[in-house]
Amino acid sequence: MQKRLMNENLYIRMRETTIAAKKVRNYSGSFADTLFELMRVKKMSRARLSIEANLSEKTIQRLRNDDDYEPNKQTVIALCIGLKLNPTEAFALIEKSPFRLRPSNPQDAVYLQIISSEKNYCIEEVNECLEAMGFLRLGQL
Repeated sequence: MQKRLMNENLYIRMRETTIAAKKVRNYSGSFADTLFELMRVKKMSRARLSIEANLSEKTIQRLRNDDDYEPNKQTVIALCIGLKLNPTEAFALIEKSPFRLRPSNPQDAVYLQIISSEKNYCIEEVNECLEAMGFLRLGQL
């Protein structure tokens, strides 16, 4: 007989995180390679991601095909939202980008809260809140 846990939901989330962490180990390579693999796994076309992340298809194509093209912070966060990445996947993509999120930076702290959330927000509602706080919008700037 299996022992009953005090917090079954926490255990389930921890198990899901472990599984997600094992999957992201397969995302080796560059930012472009990781983006391509995440789009494949999420079954997300360039056209659909363009809408969901508020980015042009040309930008997404350049990010996927040009290892020398470096995205900015807002673009990477927009991709995380558009792809509806779980926190483990989002941090795997961010890790491949040329920047780091700093919890001491107010806007970065907001980005961390958004991508750490278990809820998938749409880009419009995130941008509305960012704008209300005086921060940069995500996607096409």
